[in-house]
Amino acid sequence: MSVEAVPPVFLGRKTRRQNSEQRRLNILRAALYIAAQDGVRAIRHRIVAQQAEVPLSATTYYFKDIHDLITDAFVLFSHEAKAMYIDPFWTQAVSRLEQERARSENSFDVCEWLCLDVAHHGAQYIVKVVQENRLYLQTEMAFLDAALHDERLRAAALDYLDHTLQGMRWLMGELGVKEPELLAKGFFSLVRRIMLEAMLGRAEALDPETVEHELCCYLRSACARSGL
Repeated sequence: MSVEAVPPVFLGRKTRRQNSEQRRLNILRAALYIAAQDGVRAIRHRIVAQQAEVPLSATTYYFKDIHDLITDAFVLFSHEAKAMYIDPFWTQAVSRLEQERARSENSFDVCEWLCLDVAHHGAQYIVKVVQENRLYLQTEMAFLDAALHDERLRAAALDYLDHTLQGMRWLMGELGVKEPELLAKGFFSLVRRIMLEAMLGRAEALDPETVEHELCCYLRSACARSGL
């Protein structure tokens, strides 16, 4: 599975100086914080300027209207989420599998090994993100919800969701299951449900061993369904 680092493309005014670009990023991160706390509808030029501690004129300088500001905030969130959370998880999974193949000279049960490995690291990842970076998940949900109401955000939202599936597609391909796309989407839905339950405080969803068991059961079931 290859992951290409593509820089974000913003709608707002282009910047040439580093300090100018940093101010733009500060404004966008302020908008993300507001979205996570109060929803996308709470994003307004004046409120964003106050949160970013910049003059009101700065927000209108970089973004011609509130839609450009919201869209660019989503672009920044998507870019950073891929770089900081989604891609590293699957890059590490690929690396672990390659190391195991080299160590065992490929004489091991790939299905069982992957089921155990991804379930273990996936459970650790889910619990850690919910406990240590709840704001990231709140921001994600805020923008996906906004995309339901604003068709101008939908293409970016669908691209983000599709990117989160890439690693799961790789996993199902390595497992060799039948209907890999369907099972990847099923695994995606399972992970999202566990994350939501964890955010809502369900104890089982915050217990790494319980989450690991649930993830492993799904993957083993996928393998069994394909006769593997």
